[in-house]
Amino acid sequence: MDFTQQGHLRLFDFPVFNSKSLANIISLKDVMAQFCITMDSLVEKVILVHVNDDMVYKFMECGQGLYYLDTKHLDKLPKPNSTKKTS
Repeated sequence: MDFTQQGHLRLFDFPVFNSKSLANIISLKDVMAQFCITMDSLVEKVILVHVNDDMVYKFMECGQGLYYLDTKHLDKLPKPNSTKKTS
């Protein structure tokens, strides 16, 4: 597939090449640049993305080093604004 236009994910404000795709791949590096990430593989094999004090997205392992977030149960995802990490 060739894509020539960029869009933005609703979940995170990242550019993607097909915003209407069933799946998009985002890098951990890009997510870490904006949000706090925690993982304790001894407790559960998930990646937790802390968007703000009230919202944590839980990415589940699906094999081969990939993790996913099932958004079908998230009715309306608020756009995470002004939650960027400060150093």
